[in-house]
Amino acid sequence: MECDELQVLLSKEQTRKFAKAIYADIAEYVENHREELEQLLKEEESGVVIDMAV
Repeated sequence: MECDELQVLLSKEQTRKFAKAIYADIAEYVENHREELEQLLKEEESGVVIDMAV
């Protein structure tokens, strides 16, 4: 199967706005899931890994 390539050109201002939007979404997600992240880090430290896939 052939994949066509798409090129998108953004100005520096558009790039900054796009990056800030992505960062804000990630920051909000992390804040809303902080307990899960802390639990995952504890499990990794102890060598126990539990699959939390939904």
